[in-house]
Amino acid sequence: MSWRATPEKGIPLSSGVGGSAASAVAAMKAAQVLVDPPLSDDEVLHYALQGEAVASGALHGDNVVPMLHGGLVLTRSLDPLDVVPIAVPEGLFTVLAHPNMQISTRSARAVLPQAFPVEAIVQQTGNLAALIAACYEGDYALIGRSLDDVLIEPYRARLIPGFDEVMAGAREAGALGGSISGAGPSVFAWCETEAIATRVGEAMSEAFATVELDADIWTAPVDSAGARRIEAN
Repeated sequence: MSWRATPEKGIPLSSGVGGSAASAVAAMKAAQVLVDPPLSDDEVLHYALQGEAVASGALHGDNVVPMLHGGLVLTRSLDPLDVVPIAVPEGLFTVLAHPNMQISTRSARAVLPQAFPVEAIVQQTGNLAALIAACYEGDYALIGRSLDDVLIEPYRARLIPGFDEVMAGAREAGALGGSISGAGPSVFAWCETEAIATRVGEAMSEAFATVELDADIWTAPVDSAGARRIEAN
């Protein structure tokens, strides 16, 4: 028996929100229920990672792993695979703003230096550790102080028109903080409640408009379910 799949994906190309990983994960979740015997969850992850490598040119779990697990997930290692779920504070929402433009992953990688100062790596490591601790403690103030990318953002931000204004507008509207999503041009912000997230999304859209860019806005709880089968009506 042969199967044919027709994907319907509402993710813009070169948007920085994991479109290639979404395709790989969706394909493997479909295969999981179609093949006999069904694929194990570990097999789904393994083959989804291979699909992501073909599409993006590198084997990495940045997008595949959280898409499968949902919520916040730390990939400590791919070989051997070591995935660590991270607690999500109750009520935490994310806002994603996608300006109507494209940035290729290749272009985003090209602006990065070959090496980073030790001081910046130490600071970034501290921010990551503090962010994880804040998530477990439900410390929103610490989350806000820790959402500070000192490694990648300073270089890739220059590729996104109005980036500084967008992030400033998000914080003025009540966002805890945020940064660039993937390679960009999409940017994200974390918020304490859905109501704040709605205001932040409007502020981010208005800021992009000042540089003559229309932006699509999405809001969602950070503690969302991973990829799963949905019964059709």
